[in-house]
Amino acid sequence: MSITQKIVIFSVILSLFLPFSGFCQETPISQPEKVEEAKNFVVRGFEVIKEKLPGAAKTIWREQVLPVWKKMWDLFKDFWNNYIKSSLSNFWYSFLKPKIQFVIQKIGQILGKEIKENKPIIEEEFQKEKEKIKEEIPTISKSLWQKLKDLIR
Repeated sequence: MSITQKIVIFSVILSLFLPFSGFCQETPISQPEKVEEAKNFVVRGFEVIKEKLPGAAKTIWREQVLPVWKKMWDLFKDFWNNYIKSSLSNFWYSFLKPKIQFVIQKIGQILGKEIKENKPIIEEEFQKEKEKIKEEIPTISKSLWQKLKDLIR
């Protein structure tokens, strides 16, 4: 038998038994006769939900969700430690690290040349900025002191 035939036979069998699953209920829910009955039913339902939901959610979280997440984490951690970590470590030490070191050396050489060429210009600009700041400090401190005095008054 092919897979298609097996799927069709399974679907037919399932479709024959699925309608009878509704008869498995112990007590069918009856339609309320009055609006007041419906209101009471809904109110009682919400009260039960309000009472039992926090405990049920807490129980489900502790007994079902957390164990599954812990198992998933353990599986991921084992997979990482056994396969990925060693592969990445080998890739890093054999391929990437020497390339990165080479690039850093080249950048250091280029920047070293630029710094040596522009050192006098940089020092001159630094001195200019220093003088400018020395000139601005007295006015800034006076205005700051004045603002503090104004705040106190």
